[in-house]
Amino acid sequence: MQPNPTTNYVDLAYNAAYNSTSQMYILDVTGQVVLTQDFTNETGRVVKNVDVSRLQSGIYFVTLVTNKQRLTKRLVIVE
Repeated sequence: MQPNPTTNYVDLAYNAAYNSTSQMYILDVTGQVVLTQDFTNETGRVVKNVDVSRLQSGIYFVTLVTNKQRLTKRLVIVE
């Protein structure tokens, strides 16, 4: 996930073992979901650009859920 910290967007990069779908959730520090997005993936390396420009400065947690795993990373948004 980059850039981190960011102001307007973040790129999520991951590998998809096969054609599938995944879901991305961004949660604030209180655990409230502030942004969700569904992705359709083709087999191989996947890079998705996510617009976070409407989120306020702060610390967030980005969770990516695929058919086989769940991964959470910390994201910092600055103005």
